[in-house]
Amino acid sequence: MNDENDVKPQPPDDFSKTIIRSSSPKKDVTDWGKTLYGKDAEQASEQPDWGVTQPNINLSNAVPPLPSNQPSENEQNYGATTPYFQLPENDRVKYQQAQIVREQRVAEEQTKGKGGGIPNWIWISSALLLMFTFAVVVLVGVYFIFLNKKGFDVTVKGAPVNSNFFVDKTKWGVTSADGSYKLLGLVAGERIIKIEHPNFSCEEMKIVGTDGKKPEDLIARCKEVAKKPTDDCLNIKNGEFDKAERCANKALDDLPDPFEAKALAAALNIYIINFAVNKYDIPEKNMKFLTRAASYILKLPPNTLIEVGGHTDNRGTKAKNQPLSENRAKAVKEALVKLGVKTEMLETKGYADSVPKTSNDTEDGRFLNRRIEYKVLSN
Repeated sequence: MNDENDVKPQPPDDFSKTIIRSSSPKKDVTDWGKTLYGKDAEQASEQPDWGVTQPNINLSNAVPPLPSNQPSENEQNYGATTPYFQLPENDRVKYQQAQIVREQRVAEEQTKGKGGGIPNWIWISSALLLMFTFAVVVLVGVYFIFLNKKGFDVTVKGAPVNSNFFVDKTKWGVTSADGSYKLLGLVAGERIIKIEHPNFSCEEMKIVGTDGKKPEDLIARCKEVAKKPTDDCLNIKNGEFDKAERCANKALDDLPDPFEAKALAAALNIYIINFAVNKYDIPEKNMKFLTRAASYILKLPPNTLIEVGGHTDNRGTKAKNQPLSENRAKAVKEALVKLGVKTEMLETKGYADSVPKTSNDTEDGRFLNRRIEYKVLSN
């Protein structure tokens, strides 16, 4: 074993004995920054200097593989040399792994889009296809809604207000406030339009329509006719109690102010009280008219005397109809007195069937004969 003390110290550097470091002794190199000393200088002159690069050096076993864009080992490219270097094992492995990850990422970005692995061209194609489909649907809808409309519409003007419209004998509706009416959705072909109004006579109209085309507006040609009576108070039939009530109220409304007792009696005689068969109780629904009748009687002079007479038809016996007619007259008087009429202004009498108003041969006649009749005795 050598003792550390036996190691002789190195002599000081003698920079006077230096040589130029060169890979070729034949070349005149003037780079004095790369020099060796002594024995090392002699050895350096005999051996190539691996610290500088040389062409045609295969480093495939010493360094990590080059990127794919570098020349292969079979390609002789001396224009670009590769320096010799040695990385630590840990750094070399890390470099290789980072290079692999980078190459994989580049490959994925080139082949895949940003939509979870779906290429961008698929997204673009899908969007274009969707836009094309939507445009086709819109065009088809426009065609069927606007361009391919079935039937036709026509407007009729100048018809009387509240006229009824008929197309081919089918009722369509009533005119608006200005006398016009729009007939919508008529079937193509010839159509007959008729206008009906109780006070006008209108000519029928013919029109030939085409699908989807609106013809010119039609002008109604109507003439006013005499008004037909809608409520003939002189012809009240069996069971027309409501009509009798309307006519009686209208007669009261038409009375002048002041009015005579006979005019009032004539108006009151139009009304018919609907007594039950063989009964003399006044139905509640008749009290409304009797209340109005009492208010008019109270306008007469206080010395006026009015008879309230009860009448029946000819069915039944005299013995039965007489007291029935008297009791019905008394029931009406009592109702009027309760409504404010003085009792001395009214007197009652039963006539049974002795004073018929019309023939008892029909139901309508017997209906009119069963009545309460007011007669002015004095005024």
